Amino acid sequence: MSTLSFSLRHLVLGTSIAMAIGTAGCCMGGGSSTPSAPILPPIAPIAPVAPAMAPAAMQAVTLAAGFMPDPNVVTTTAGGPISASTLAPPDGYCAGSIGVTPNVTLTTTTPITGLRVLVRSTEDTTLMVRLSDGRVLCDDDGGGYPNPMVQADFPAGVHQIYVGSFHTDETPAATLGFTELATLTNDQLP
Repeated sequence: MSTLSFSLRHLVLGTSIAMAIGTAGCCMGGGSSTPSAPILPPIAPIAPVAPAMAPAAMQAVTLAAGFMPDPNVVTTTAGGPISASTLAPPDGYCAGSIGVTPNVTLTTTTPITGLRVLVRSTEDTTLMVRLSDGRVLCDDDGGGYPNPMVQADFPAGVHQIYVGSFHTDETPAATLGFTELATLTNDQLP
């Protein structure tokens, strides 16, 4: 596939996503506001993806309040061919490049207050979380450079977790952790 064809596919995909976000009147949040729009639709995979940018296999995690072990940890590959900013709500910003599918689909069977999502990597990573209630949460270095961290009240439901790479064309290995422990830091993830 030519570079022009590959770029045009990304432009079309980015435009489609931006239009979907705009027509949905999406919301941005941290806080506890209830969005007026439904969750954004899942990102449709594009093909083919260059071998160096192949997305990590999506993993499924199910948690309930008081889960053990805490932290619950998975390994993944950060980055991908999609600019996270194309999925950000109109009043927000998401940094980095993410995969065409989430790294992890997190199902919470009960609401979890103050759930923290941490990433540990030796490279500069980013994090985007699309909650089941429509909120989109993003972070770059909230867990201490080069690692992101998001903390929020997660309602019961299915949430999409994307681990991004701040630098385009990089796909570093990363550890993704879920914790209710307020004192656990990114560098303490196993």
